[in-house]
Amino acid sequence: MKFDYLEDVQVLDLSTRLPGPMATMILSSLGAKVTKVENLDIGADPFQDKKYLEHAPHFKDWYDQLNKDKSIIQFSFSQNTEKLRVLLHSAQIILLPDVKFFDVLLKSLDLKNKAIIKLSGGKGEWKSLHDLNALALTKSFHYHYQDSNLPPYLPFAGIGYAQYLASACLGILRKVERTNITQTEIIYLKEVTEYILDALHSEQVTSPNKFLHNGAFPCYQIFKTQDDKAICLAAVEEKYWRNFVKAFSLDLNDEQRFDSSGKTTEILQNMFAKLTSDEIRHMTKNTELCLTVATN
Repeated sequence: MKFDYLEDVQVLDLSTRLPGPMATMILSSLGAKVTKVENLDIGADPFQDKKYLEHAPHFKDWYDQLNKDKSIIQFSFSQNTEKLRVLLHSAQIILLPDVKFFDVLLKSLDLKNKAIIKLSGGKGEWKSLHDLNALALTKSFHYHYQDSNLPPYLPFAGIGYAQYLASACLGILRKVERTNITQTEIIYLKEVTEYILDALHSEQVTSPNKFLHNGAFPCYQIFKTQDDKAICLAAVEEKYWRNFVKAFSLDLNDEQRFDSSGKTTEILQNMFAKLTSDEIRHMTKNTELCLTVATN
């Protein structure tokens, strides 16, 4: 996915791990020219660190995929401060961690018309937060571990934070263009996570039960095929359910898509378990019914 909306914008990414690099990945996809600079004083990016890769080998893939369209430069910030100064002057958008080193450096520079975005876990005691810590502080935390006490596989707080950071970059840049004054903002993981995830909190839900969107009914469910593929069915609307029933010659009425007894779900489980993913693709070809065979 590539656009040219920001083809005249230079971005300097001094962040590491997931949120900052994902935010600049989004800006890159919109056409911005992103330079990611990694500090060898701290071992570059932790997603490249062997001691982490031993326990999470997929971090290497995350790093490659988040940064594939960027220019990556590695050097010691303490030994090449002048080089870092030049890079800071050349960019219009600058993402960096909210640490003392950069505070001192930025004060020594006369940066004109820059959108400077500092990344921080939170204010005061919340300054150092990981994804899971931020998630735990939301009203909707209990939704995320209803079937297990394990953390979610994907870092939802960090992903939401990254999306917000990308939007904030563009908003701050717009203000810079309007005022011709450098704008510096600190964007907090804690505040953003609460803002995004608490928007989906409901006082009607007092426990992490099953509902329409998380598997209570057969119309919105995941099933396994004979060849162990995942079938994601989301035939919530009446027309999609009817198309689904017709495609598989099922004797089910409209109301049964919301059957909470488990009987209809069992019928579908048994049916899909006897079919291969290729057979299902053939049966649903050119039919609108909100059914997808997962790619992996």
